[in-house]
Amino acid sequence: MFTGLSKSQVIKQRKKFGSNTLPVPRRRFLKLIARQFQGVFFFFFIIAALITFALGHLIYFFLILVFVFFCFVLSLF
Repeated sequence: MFTGLSKSQVIKQRKKFGSNTLPVPRRRFLKLIARQFQGVFFFFFIIAALITFALGHLIYFFLILVFVFFCFVLSLF
């Protein structure tokens, strides 16, 4: 019955070829931020905030901005 490589063979193979793992891609912070601004909903809410500001509804304007900021912060994780 074949059971695989022995411990010494594993050590020899790891020295020769390295461990069998894939590199974890780095998450670039600026690229992550830029990706958040590409969505349609982001622009929809910004336009809605600008319209409410133009109409003089400052409370709704700030509520929309808080919502956009909250969604932005949550999407970073």
